Amino acid sequence: KIISEDDLRDYQHKRIAERCAHGTLQFELLVIRSVLAFAHRQGFIRRCPDVKMLMARPPKHQRSRGMISKDQYKKTIALLKDQADNATQRPNRLALLRLRLAMMSIYSTGVRVQEILKLEWRDITLEQVNNNGNCTFITVRADVSKVKQHRVIPALSGPQLYRSFMEFKEIAPTSQPNELVFASFRNTDNAAYLPMQYHHFVRKNGIPFENELGQALSLTSLRHTAIDRLVNEHQLSAYIVAQYAGSSIQMIEEHYGKNQVRKQAQLFISPSI
Repeated sequence: KIISEDDLRDYQHKRIAERCAHGTLQFELLVIRSVLAFAHRQGFIRRCPDVKMLMARPPKHQRSRGMISKDQYKKTIALLKDQADNATQRPNRLALLRLRLAMMSIYSTGVRVQEILKLEWRDITLEQVNNNGNCTFITVRADVSKVKQHRVIPALSGPQLYRSFMEFKEIAPTSQPNELVFASFRNTDNAAYLPMQYHHFVRKNGIPFENELGQALSLTSLRHTAIDRLVNEHQLSAYIVAQYAGSSIQMIEEHYGKNQVRKQAQLFISPSI
């Protein structure tokens, strides 16, 4: 079958109906266009169909991902646990617990999704911090970091996250120090595609996948939520948060630090003279 413009339009309509993000569809069409161009150059197809983007570019406020509320996060991981406990087939139970652990990890540290997917068992440690108790640390190695920066991040949830990792390790298909935590069950050398699993889970269970502004709520939204918590709830400086998140101080201040700046301004307020 020869791929035509009609096929490409039908594909786009299908993806738009699935509420695919503009940037995601744009990337998919770029890949399709490259493959078709290669096939044409090699003589596999007589002509290269014109690939035109049908989705209008959304306004700026809709192109960014929103933040998932603490209430929605708690309800989602509780539902994942409940369904995992009632799953009759082991692969389904493992998949639900794997997604739950990934959500907890991102929410507790602000680590990027692509960095979490490359996490190995050796990257998770539980250490004593002075005499105040234990803390879970997640290491993002430079070779898997988006910014090629080695980072060691303390988790907000303390030892609870470490226990969740160890409980999952007992039933996971991979458990050696250099093996992936979130490995695919079919090929343990590759990471599972958790963003798609999350996408299907929230839609299936009636969980909001966009906010009132039309911004998508995805696994990446949990990173935004975590960074916002670090800045505005735990009052960490933009410098420290930038180190944890593998981001720039400017980006942290611009997107998350507006409330903190106003709160810190209270320190400089003095009675009128």
